[in-house]
Amino acid sequence: MRTFLAPVFVPVFLLSTLFLPLAGCSGSAEPSPSQASPRPAKGVAAEPARSVDLDADERARAKETGEATDFFVWTREGEERTVTYHLDAQGRPIEQLDGIVVATSTGTWQWRLEDRAVPTVPCEYADEEGHVFAGEPVQPGTATRAALRHVASGAEQVIVEPGGDLMGNADVKHDVGVIASIGPYLFLEESTYTYTCGAHGNTGVSTMIWNAATGTTVAMPTDLGSLDAPRGAAVEGLTDEEDDDFAPSENDLELTEIVPRFARDGTLEVGLQFTAPTCYACTSGGWGSYTKSTVVDAVDTPAMLAPFASSPPAVRAFLRTHPDFELKGWSARWP
Repeated sequence: MRTFLAPVFVPVFLLSTLFLPLAGCSGSAEPSPSQASPRPAKGVAAEPARSVDLDADERARAKETGEATDFFVWTREGEERTVTYHLDAQGRPIEQLDGIVVATSTGTWQWRLEDRAVPTVPCEYADEEGHVFAGEPVQPGTATRAALRHVASGAEQVIVEPGGDLMGNADVKHDVGVIASIGPYLFLEESTYTYTCGAHGNTGVSTMIWNAATGTTVAMPTDLGSLDAPRGAAVEGLTDEEDDDFAPSENDLELTEIVPRFARDGTLEVGLQFTAPTCYACTSGGWGSYTKSTVVDAVDTPAMLAPFASSPPAVRAFLRTHPDFELKGWSARWP
């Protein structure tokens, strides 16, 4: 929980910095609600990962063209909690699971986050005579390790492993979230707030698409159709009469994120996030500091997502009987 788009997390666009649990199972490799664990507390070590053979992308896609027997749909409840419903082939709920669960041809995977402390350093100050001294001690910052855990084997796909580049700041808050998922694809966003003793802190954001079937990143699609109309709509959406000094134009817009969304019937809608520069106090739209962003509709659905344009009958049946459910992602499991 949006052309730069890159297959790795890389900060973009005038940014000064870089900027969800697993259950055991048996037989059917389904997660157990009683064992689904939330985000581990700081200092809790992750269980050793075991290896698992991941199919090649071509074989995984071929298997996923068959008839699925189980489906998983998830939603976000508030800012922190996510819930997944395991459905049968008719769209009837079998169980409710904490967190985000994604089914692929290689098995069922559960999103896991682990908080880690990041050492920080106090700011330095100078008195009237020019003597430099350190300020009051500061609390450690936080960083997030993000991974997918294979429900049956316990194997891990480590997606984000925070490194030493986050150290040396007076404050740092790093997080990773799933914006949406479609089949095996997870659309992820990574954000980092840092304070380095200047006038204010800064936030940077980057994105990636992760293929849970293969355990690899996927290149951001570029076959989005003409960008003329989306750019024009973005300029209009970002124009503010009270912000004339930073009026956007098509020349200074950046396409910063692909934002999958779902209609009430589960139909896929592809949004494009465009970002323009602005003043620090004018920052808006959920991207990085000194930017303002808006999401507009894409003209075409990328070929990578075309097979998922319409959700399966089981998912549509579930949505009809749960009108208040806001679909954030769905996936299917084959026998």
